[in-house]
Amino acid sequence: MIVITFILFNGCSQPVAAPLPHVDKKLPTITAHYLFEHRIVSHNPLLQTEYIATLPYEIRTFDESYRLYLVANFKTAHQSLKTTIKEPSYYLRVERNAKNWRDFTQVYSPSLTSLVLESHDSHIRQGQFYKNYTIALSKKQLLASRKRGFRVTLTNRHKDQSLLALPKTYVEAFLMMIDETEHTATREQE
Repeated sequence: MIVITFILFNGCSQPVAAPLPHVDKKLPTITAHYLFEHRIVSHNPLLQTEYIATLPYEIRTFDESYRLYLVANFKTAHQSLKTTIKEPSYYLRVERNAKNWRDFTQVYSPSLTSLVLESHDSHIRQGQFYKNYTIALSKKQLLASRKRGFRVTLTNRHKDQSLLALPKTYVEAFLMMIDETEHTATREQE
């Protein structure tokens, strides 16, 4: 058996690590102000509505992952007759990606009452199950969650559960977005 060993000399007495751009750069601190500045805004010209949303908050476990967005739907100042939106609506959008095909039908929360889980589109791609849900929220519920954030538990008839927790920074930023949008709409109407 022949063993060949290569020794490389580069003239340095101490090894030098190459800089890693994703590690060496200081990552931004996720604050309410950061989330407010990086909000998602979408406009539907046909219905004359505007959507604002937080950046996604991701939760990953062994066999499933979630993306949570707080979303508001507003009518614009130039609302057409096609739009039926009278008041803004607020909701938590939940995007689930899992290895299992479990579906959820109910939602509970220790701090929020009267929650309803609405099921939307689902599909399977490369052995992964994708499902979207929304949970309607009131501004009163959001204001009550400003200091602590909130937790919700998704369940089904088989007693399967998934616990989702959204930190207070997301709620604070979302309320800042709502206030700014309402303030801008008031100025446009004057």
